[in-house]
Amino acid sequence: MHKEVLEITPAGGIYCLVDFKTSPESIAIPEVINCARPNGYEIQNLLHDIRVKDFESDGFLTDGDILRWALSYLCETSLGRSLSHDARFDGWMIAVEDGDEWSDKGQIDTAQKCLYLPRYSDSIATFSRSQPAQMQFLFQLLKGLRLIWQDNTYSGNTEELSAEEYLRFERLIDADGDLCGLLAGYQLRESGDHDLWRYILSSDLHPLAITLCECLDFDASADNTLDTLGFVFQDWFSDDARLAKIDHASLTKLDSRSDTDFGTAAIGFEDLIQLSMMPDGFSYLEYPASEILSDEFYVRMTDPVNAAHLRQIACESQIHLIEEIGFRDPDLARKFFPNSTFETIV
Repeated sequence: MHKEVLEITPAGGIYCLVDFKTSPESIAIPEVINCARPNGYEIQNLLHDIRVKDFESDGFLTDGDILRWALSYLCETSLGRSLSHDARFDGWMIAVEDGDEWSDKGQIDTAQKCLYLPRYSDSIATFSRSQPAQMQFLFQLLKGLRLIWQDNTYSGNTEELSAEEYLRFERLIDADGDLCGLLAGYQLRESGDHDLWRYILSSDLHPLAITLCECLDFDASADNTLDTLGFVFQDWFSDDARLAKIDHASLTKLDSRSDTDFGTAAIGFEDLIQLSMMPDGFSYLEYPASEILSDEFYVRMTDPVNAAHLRQIACESQIHLIEEIGFRDPDLARKFFPNSTFETIV
């Protein structure tokens, strides 16, 4: 007889675990691909598959095999398990991209409910033999699941932010994703699996990883974990090269926006609390949030090219076009051309 067990996820969702009478080895896992997106695998189906069969890190035949192995790997941690099971709702899926077609990290399409991840290898066979590629994929998958979490829980509207505040928002999101990746790597290390932690130590996040490890090795209580994450979060902003790289990607996104009429809203205290909320319902920025919002250290832009790019975007967003003539003052434009409509220059 099949036995069903209902459990409540930290975000309030309900999922079902099934004990099958048939042995897991005898169950074939069919390839379930969502045709709405090429090579898209629904997270709900992937999580169902890993409950009935174990997946090893070698001998992958499809990207679906890679995703099942990666999710089962991350579900060994409390953070990865919570983020994975919350991401299964609303039809979210994951698509694996070849090479560097998209970027060096995952991106989400909120309209299509899809997380895109590079494979970090030329082929599936190469990925099967490359532990660095596997660990990079795991880390970015965890960050991608956190992006889905943010999309599902954050109530703010980035379209209402000014250009400067949008850059701040992108920094906050990336910092939060890196912190979640660090915490998942530490949790795996504590369970005896050091592979992901060694990958993190070989990356540009190694100073943050060492700080987090020293603090949590001394005191791994829930309260100290939140305090440590808050401290490491602030330290994340000390790397100018990291900020410049993220700002460049953010400015590129702003350039590609079809609507360049930016808002005037700013990131507030409650926004920062929401963005730093963990699945257990507690924020790791409850105490330093006010300082992060008021200190120029967290919004500084030391790269002159990025600074010039931001000024150009801000300037162009104020120019309106009527009859192929640009106006900075829309009221003046209407006086010259009362029967015409104007649009913002891209």
